[in-house]
Amino acid sequence: MLLLLGPSKMMNPWQYITKRIAENKWGAYVARRVARPIDLRLIPLSNGYLNTGLGTRWGKSIGLLTCWGAKSGAERKIPLLYTRFGESIILVASKAGEKTNPAWFYNLRKKPECTMQSRGHCAAYVARQVSGEEYDKAWSIACENYPGYEKYKARVERI
Repeated sequence: MLLLLGPSKMMNPWQYITKRIAENKWGAYVARRVARPIDLRLIPLSNGYLNTGLGTRWGKSIGLLTCWGAKSGAERKIPLLYTRFGESIILVASKAGEKTNPAWFYNLRKKPECTMQSRGHCAAYVARQVSGEEYDKAWSIACENYPGYEKYKARVERI
């Protein structure tokens, strides 16, 4: 007999509340305005172990992206939800379902070299946009990590 144990899909009350807030347009806006400034300080101070997603299913997947401005060349740090994909990571430029892409998306298109700090580890990456079959697979994996992406995608065409 062989049993495969996967992570539980059940949520505790805190996870359920944060998920419900983040999935709606107003809640996503407030979360971005409140969580981002906190995470910008908390992630570097804790070496990536603490963030505003603590206690949620996706809290272990929030990291600090460092990239450089497409126009200014200045260093930019952005706390983001990410999804592991083999040795790579998936970043979804969802901007919580808003109509425009986040600035970091354009920064990475112009200057794809970046780093991601999370859970005691900082690694260098080179970004590239995916399409076709690769997009479908990456999208499916990202949505397993954070199902709210599906609601964001329903609000806009660009994701």
